[in-house]
Amino acid sequence: MTEKPTEREESPHLPVMVPQVLEYLNPKPGGIWIDGTSGFGGHSSEIARRIGESGRLIGLDVDPEAIEYCRNRLDQFPCSTEFVQAGYEDLESVLDERKIERVDGILLDLGISSAQVDRAERGFSFRNEGPLDMRMDPDRSPSAAEWLAEAEPKEIRDVLQKYGEEKRAHAIAKAI
Repeated sequence: MTEKPTEREESPHLPVMVPQVLEYLNPKPGGIWIDGTSGFGGHSSEIARRIGESGRLIGLDVDPEAIEYCRNRLDQFPCSTEFVQAGYEDLESVLDERKIERVDGILLDLGISSAQVDRAERGFSFRNEGPLDMRMDPDRSPSAAEWLAEAEPKEIRDVLQKYGEEKRAHAIAKAI
């Protein structure tokens, strides 16, 4: 997925609520702007379009495929762009490494993208058969299948209850 996308090409993921996000974020020319979940560049491209030549955009994402796509998609804009393979939870260290003490805006669009759900091989799909992977970064371990093979039923139950709000977590964990 390293081919350079054009502005007219369809992105693997189209973010929702772009006008509302831009209204509240209000990116202006200049400054330093952070997209902590840059994904396939939907919001990043709109920020880049508005911050102009004097602006700087730093995008973070754990998915290496999304980072590469975003880099290629945004190199057409005159602002300074940098994309880092890191999670938004690493933002403080990313800024420290660049000696940045203040930013003008931060965007976090939390959740998985349709590009991840639609591709069965990524292991997030509930529509198509695929491996039980569920890693944003395929180079990180463990996959969901590896974790399930090692986890105790209580751990599985706790995860299903806490993150999935699953009422039948105990029965599901026992069945696994």
